[in-house]
Parts: sequence; structure tokens; C-alpha cells
Amino acid sequence: MKKFLIIVLAVLMSLTACTNRTPIWILPPGVLYPDNEPEPEPCKHLVLTVVKEYFDANKHYPKTGVCEECGVSVTRDAIGIANADDLMNLASDINNKDNIGCTDVDILEDIDMSTEKEWTPIIIGNGNDSIKVLTIDGKNHTISNLNFTKSEDDTVVGAGFIGEIRGNDTTVVVKNLTILAAEFTDTTTDTSYQYAAGFVGYIDGGPTISLINCHLKTSHITSGYYAGGIYGWSGPNVSSSYNIENCTVDYCTIEGGSSVGGIVGHASNNFVTLKITSNVVTNSSITSTSNDTNKAGNIIGTINYSDVTLEDVHYSHNNVISGETSINRYVGRMAGGSLTIDDNQYSDVQ
Repeated sequence: MKKFLIIVLAVLMSLTACTNRTPIWILPPGVLYPDNEPEPEPCKHLVLTVVKEYFDANKHYPKTGVCEECGVSVTRDAIGIANADDLMNLASDINNKDNIGCTDVDILEDIDMSTEKEWTPIIIGNGNDSIKVLTIDGKNHTISNLNFTKSEDDTVVGAGFIGEIRGNDTTVVVKNLTILAAEFTDTTTDTSYQYAAGFVGYIDGGPTISLINCHLKTSHITSGYYAGGIYGWSGPNVSSSYNIENCTVDYCTIEGGSSVGGIVGHASNNFVTLKITSNVVTNSSITSTSNDTNKAGNIIGTINYSDVTLEDVHYSHNNVISGETSINRYVGRMAGGSLTIDDNQYSDVQ
């Protein structure tokens, strides 16, 4: 037994000598290292160097590689985004690379964009070389002070965190993310291309788009035509299914020259199955400046060629809505399609 204790002590001493500090598993919880440094945070493996031959070195976010910070070989499930520079670079890479490698994104920290230049909205599926699949998991973090005003020279169609989603083979998921104090504006001169929203300005893609546990707070959305809290306009060329679940819009100003909604501006110019579940719009101003007086709604501005289901959807009566809404203040108007609210069906209302 004595010999065993000596061996254990020798091992402990050798481990301590290697690191020049007491191993963490010897120290009581909360105690600082002897050199008065706190326990280091685990490495987040943000930047990998490609080591596998079958990975293209031009892919900015390989799934497998060696972490540049700690030297550990890593196979990661998602790109880790931890600060404003990372987020700006991610948007640029998505918009300019034909294949960035890993297309799952995790937001690892709250990110304040107020020190950055104007935001460049993410573009998905616009062109044959664009990525077609993207998942962004906010991990319940907040991105604050995003700012984008679309100019006549911008190639992006819509204003928002994601400017546009295109293509008949695009699948996009955004979840567990709060956007705070954002300003997205599209008042360019061509009214055919004026779309703005908190999360996605313009959708012409599918077959599936999901926005889950997404929250827009104290933000300003302004468009010359279509505007929404979560997305502005949709009209895919393929039958698509869109899901908006557990999303909220609170203390926001949303204004447009046509269809404007607390959640969705216009749904949709073509056939879409849209399900909105457990959404809440509160303390917000939703305004359409159209000559038609019924294009603004607490939830949706206009339903057109869509099969829409609202389940457990709520709005506060202190919202300010312009004009007259056709369906219980949920929807500004119906110009086609179908609407079901908590199992109650509503017919087409011109």
C-alpha cells in the first residue's frame, strides 16, 4: 500500500511539474491557480487549418482540421461565431464562396455590431455558385445594432439579417436568435424590389424555410413596399413549406408602402404552405402607406396564393395598426389562398 501511495504522489508531482501549476482537479471549485489566473475557458476552435487532402483549402470553414489556437485535431459540427468580425466575415464568405465547407453556424456569444460598418445581408441561393443549405443557431444569444440601408447599387434584393433566399433547392433554418435595435431600410426607387424585415427580407426559395424561436426587439423596419417583422415577402417557383414557430416582435416600428405585417408582410405571390405557431407581436407600430386601407395586420399584411395556418398566435391591443384589417386584426387582407386560425377557417376576402 505504501508503495502504491508513493507511485500516486510521484504521478501527481510530475503532472504539476509539467504545467507549472496545480492541476484543476486538485483545486477546490472557484479557487484561482497559484499564479492568480482564473481557469482558462475551453478553446472554441474557431479557426481550423485544413489537413485532410479531400478538403479544399479555399473553403473557409472546413469540418475537419487542426485548431490554430490550441493545435488539437478537430471535427466540428458547426462554425463558431463569437464576435462582430466573425459575423461580418461569415456573411462575406457566404455571399462570395461557392462552397464554404461547414454550413451549420452557431452563435457563441452576444454580438454588438455597433462598432462595425454597415451590415452586409446574407444572400442564399442567388446564382448557381451559391450555397443552398444553411442553419444558423443563435444558441439564445443576441445580435444587436445591425444596420443596413439598401442603395441603388446593392445587388441584394431585400434588407434584413438575411437579405434574400432564392432557389428551388434551398433549405434554411434560423433558430434561437434575438435581433435587437436593428435598422433595416429599403426605399430604393424600383418598387418591384423593395423588401425589408428583421430576419429575411425576400424569399423566393424552398422547399423548406424555418424560423424558430426568433425574436425582433426595439427595431425599425422600413420599406417602400413590403415589410415584416420576421420576413417581408415570399413567392417561390416551387411548392414550399414555411414554418415560423415561437417567434416574437416587441417594441418595433414596421412601415411599408404596400403589405406590412408584424410577422410577415406578404404571403405569398405563389403557392406556399405557411404555418405560424405560438407567435406574439406586442407594443409595435405596423403601418402601410398604401392607398388601400387594408394592407397592414398584426400578424400578416396580405395573404395571396398561400395556405396559411395560425395556431396560438397573439398580439397586444396596444399595437398601432394603420387602416382596416379584414380578419380579426390578424391579417390586413386576403387576396386569395386560405386562412385557418385555431381551427376556424376564413374564406377569401377581397
